[in-house]
Amino acid sequence: MTRCSGWHPETIRRNVRLLREWSYAFQENGRVEGEALACIQKSEHDHLDRSKADSAFWNVADSWIDRSRRVLQKEQYFPALIYSWISFNAWVGRVVVDRGNSNRDRFLVASAAMDEPLSTRFCSLLLDGGQTAEAASRFRSLWPVFKARGLSDHEISFWQAHWDDESRNEFRTRCFRLGLGGSDCGPSCFIYHQPKGTKQVDYDPEHVPLDWAHTLHAIYMVRCNLFHGGKSYRHGGDREFVKLAAMILGAVWLDGERPRQRSARLSR
Repeated sequence: MTRCSGWHPETIRRNVRLLREWSYAFQENGRVEGEALACIQKSEHDHLDRSKADSAFWNVADSWIDRSRRVLQKEQYFPALIYSWISFNAWVGRVVVDRGNSNRDRFLVASAAMDEPLSTRFCSLLLDGGQTAEAASRFRSLWPVFKARGLSDHEISFWQAHWDDESRNEFRTRCFRLGLGGSDCGPSCFIYHQPKGTKQVDYDPEHVPLDWAHTLHAIYMVRCNLFHGGKSYRHGGDREFVKLAAMILGAVWLDGERPRQRSARLSR
């Protein structure tokens, strides 16, 4: 059974402390890749104000959401992830409380990662043990998602998944051995979660919590690789990452948050 490590209202303070720990881990790698996380720790209040998304916004966003659903039903995961992310990112940018950072993608991702309703939705899906739970478990087993530019800079070929004799663990070990670090992957805290003294060959995704925050940061890395990271859709590994990311985001965002907002509007 999939263990749910989602967040509950009484653990907000613990979440903020965790984000601080993440930011320290990023700094230890020489680069503050968790810049948005370091910023978001300043507040222990809600980071998203859903009332800011008015009917005018949803009239536009729903066109992208409908496209997402259509292609997702046809198992066209590449456009499904793109369309879903466009609407999701636009929504977070509209409802984020800190308007000064509303145009910074990393801050938006960090804000959405801390959101209680999204975390609760993800947790519920894990506990249901259905298709999304299976996708999330499989997705974590492939973590971290390496940044395409980092692979290119270190002259590391993309992982071929089913077409390669190299396992994901072997590929992961090779990437870290050749110099990739926390700033080159998502979630960026992957190394931080490994027990102290663990050898690179023994790094295990199971040590990373399977919760909404870590999953969203991994999805964001998949998104970055597709939008401007130089990854193609030809490789088996890329296709699997895109499929899993699209399925999970679709379940939390398309089938969870959007229906929730529609119900709230109808009840007013």
